[in-house]
Amino acid sequence: MDATPNDFGNTLAGELPSAAPPWPCPVLEDTEINKYLPFLFSQTRRWGLTTNDKNLPILACKYRIKGYDHILNFVQSVGKIAQEEDHHPEIIFDARSVFVRVNTHCAYRSNDESPNGKEKGSGITIRDIRFAILLERLVEGTQGGEATISRLNPKVLTRPTVINSSDIFLATEKK
Repeated sequence: MDATPNDFGNTLAGELPSAAPPWPCPVLEDTEINKYLPFLFSQTRRWGLTTNDKNLPILACKYRIKGYDHILNFVQSVGKIAQEEDHHPEIIFDARSVFVRVNTHCAYRSNDESPNGKEKGSGITIRDIRFAILLERLVEGTQGGEATISRLNPKVLTRPTVINSSDIFLATEKK
């Protein structure tokens, strides 16, 4: 039975995925999609999918944070996670919120029609899931202190109830 967002409750469920393999990184397999995305898409987490101007799939979340000093501290902490993970999210912030978008630019999926059996492109990989869960742990660890962090629900994000690998990958290699 597939997991649904309500199966996860209000606490961080499941283990942190192992570090991702070196680049290129494979896009999520169906088992990983069913394991991690419903949790991140839950009403308490509010991560979702969006695309950029090149129509590349992106995993994203927006946080409301009270106090500009707290916003700057949060952005710095996100940057530290990015350095430790050797991953480079897009971080956009203003006086009230922080928007984090992440995807893997050099990803691949198996494809029997491709000469080497791999189709290159951009997509959502375990590297992105791991980053999102680390960010969620940061948020949970920050709650209860002076900083008040809440997750927003931007209309640009979608949270499909059924997801397959074509939703999280865009081929960039010409055949």
